[in-house]
Amino acid sequence: MALLQQLNTPHLVRIRAAFVGPPPHPAKRADREADAIAYSVLEWVDGPTLDEVIDQSPASPANFSQRMGYVRDIAEAIATLHSRTLTRGNPTLHRDVKPTNCIVSPGRGVVLVDVSSMRLIAHGGDLEGLHSPAFAAPEVRQSPYEPRRPPADRYSLGAIAAFCLLGETPVADADLVPRLQAAARVAGAPRPQLVAHHIGAMLDPDPERRPTDPVLWADGLIAVARTDERRKPDRGRMRLAATAVAAVAVTGFAGLYLGAPRGDEVSREARSAHGAVPTITRAPDAKSAALQALPPGGTTATPWGTARITRPTSGANVMSCAYIEGTADVPEDVRIVTAMRNADTDDTWHVEHIYSWDDPDSIKQWRGPQWFGSGDSSVGSTYEVAVFAVKRADLVVADAGADDEFDRLAEMGEKLASVMVRRVAGEGPDRNCDPADP
Repeated sequence: MALLQQLNTPHLVRIRAAFVGPPPHPAKRADREADAIAYSVLEWVDGPTLDEVIDQSPASPANFSQRMGYVRDIAEAIATLHSRTLTRGNPTLHRDVKPTNCIVSPGRGVVLVDVSSMRLIAHGGDLEGLHSPAFAAPEVRQSPYEPRRPPADRYSLGAIAAFCLLGETPVADADLVPRLQAAARVAGAPRPQLVAHHIGAMLDPDPERRPTDPVLWADGLIAVARTDERRKPDRGRMRLAATAVAAVAVTGFAGLYLGAPRGDEVSREARSAHGAVPTITRAPDAKSAALQALPPGGTTATPWGTARITRPTSGANVMSCAYIEGTADVPEDVRIVTAMRNADTDDTWHVEHIYSWDDPDSIKQWRGPQWFGSGDSSVGSTYEVAVFAVKRADLVVADAGADDEFDRLAEMGEKLASVMVRRVAGEGPDRNCDPADP
């Protein structure tokens, strides 16, 4: 309790006093000093609970941004508790993050309350096994008496984000991401699929794959959820510059969160949220080269460099999400992106980053994600997957723009390698885009 008195965040309830005394009920009192218990005097926080504010109503264009701001407030409270520095070497778990323990204060935003559940991370197991199943992590529900770790609190944060979007307690099953996507679309999100995947990342059943920085994750959620893309974000809150993305551990949700980025693979909408959106002015000067067919997986020496796709091989089967891997040797001012098009329907290229796209060493032996249709809607189609060399300056500008501007990189650069693959049913290797073969 003394620790909480020293924490400086408006989003955690403040402790006014702490003392030790006898049990509050006379029938339970004993003469032994060992039976004394700890008491805390908390401040009074005005406002309804988050559960009351949401009131079983899904997010709408009128309140979507505000609700995602609530999530960000809770993320800050959790990050403060988990911080070794801010807690002076005593990182703490809340262990019961849920809407009824969140007060929406008119002057402070969301305030996380109920300190009775808090324990130092180093304190080990819980003899009582107390938890709220609807918002508890799967590892807590499975083994409530085992020691708990920070990913459990972060899972609860993701569940609250889903709650704020859906307007109801989320059920973590294979249908959750589609439900989140549908709710985000109704709420006016410009990219509802990214919103659903971003929330799903924090609900990964594997605690090691959940994002490790709750505030960075919440800032990314606000970025991909923006309903007004012309609004310039707050630089202090939108801290997802490309150089910081590697700090986020976002991965695919096995059986639920399918095909979203991980680690330094956060969506470019989140990464571009730190500044204004410029416009590409460079005219497409290599469209014919970009659309030229190449031998499967092959590469030729060009002023842009060389590249090769080593996985998948031409003729391979891919599911809705797949890793694309290969090698490249490009000039200092050149970067590479991957792109895919449905060869059976049109010539429209859809461009994606490779992981650690701005690290020259990572480019030499690169890897990146590609998504092939929504669900199994494109099963049976033939796709071309290609590597394009682009100018770094153009990539930086496109990175801050809309999807169609980013996709124009395929027209502006040069195609260095290409393979043809066939879409089959399924979500991805190991159902979550793991590197292992399907």
